[in-house]
Amino acid sequence: MVLWYRVFRNAAYINALISVIWTVLLIIPSPPFSYLLVIVERGGPGTWFLVAYFLYLIAGSVGFAGISSMLYIMEVLEKRSMNRIAMYIGFSFSYIGVLLSSVMLGVAGEIGGYEMYLADYPETRVASLLSSFVYPITFTAFLAVIGIIVIIIALMSSRAQSG
Repeated sequence: MVLWYRVFRNAAYINALISVIWTVLLIIPSPPFSYLLVIVERGGPGTWFLVAYFLYLIAGSVGFAGISSMLYIMEVLEKRSMNRIAMYIGFSFSYIGVLLSSVMLGVAGEIGGYEMYLADYPETRVASLLSSFVYPITFTAFLAVIGIIVIIIALMSSRAQSG
């Protein structure tokens, strides 16, 4: 029997480690990493990068740790069982959705900020570049939302184990 709180806890650990690496890359004072702070400071496309960073910190690390805590209470303390298929779908969709949304937002913000502020490309070119990321980011964010909804349904429909 899969204890889902362990799966979510391990995902939270992995996401926390990736967040630490992301933070270190953000503050390294040598190129190409030193450009990231300039891009974020100037706003515009850099805001996309900053949103990606906080999305990953909050949804990736803290969110999965919170779900893990709820699952621990339900699975271990209350001896409830979760629907295996629903939890697998919910975990997969939410993890992939958060990861891909964050990565695409970060890449779009970094590339767009670099082109706008460091390479001095025209704003229309940068806007065109960023617009190509909108639908894929929307899809992956929607995937994450569906995953969370499935997890909530699985939590609400959990049942006490017999015996």
